[in-house]
Amino acid sequence: MSSKKNYKDVDKFFKAPLTPNQKAWMLIHEFYHIILSYMKENGISKADLARKLGKSRASVSQMFNKTPNLTIKKMTEIADAVGVEVKIKTEDLEKKNREKSDSYMTEGFKTSVRESNIRSDDWEKSK
Repeated sequence: MSSKKNYKDVDKFFKAPLTPNQKAWMLIHEFYHIILSYMKENGISKADLARKLGKSRASVSQMFNKTPNLTIKKMTEIADAVGVEVKIKTEDLEKKNREKSDSYMTEGFKTSVRESNIRSDDWEKSK
């Protein structure tokens, strides 16, 4: 097998769109990273979290170390127990909303400038 073919195979692999399963794993990994980072920064131990969740320390450790299969409800319970607000956002909608907002602001500014120019013209004429 040539190195050129290997390169094409690797390139094809990394350019392939993510599957729903891969996206779910990424979200769960990010969630765990956020929770564990917050716990470390705020001195919250896994034992503290276990107490707040009404679970054993072993089950909490297992949750973080085993193959995760979290529901949104379980993610919310964990976040609430630690004191973190969890929200689901999409980059696509946020980008569109920012663009729409920028467009409104720009149009609003243009309208203000036009109105301001009209007023100053009227003022100049009234002199």
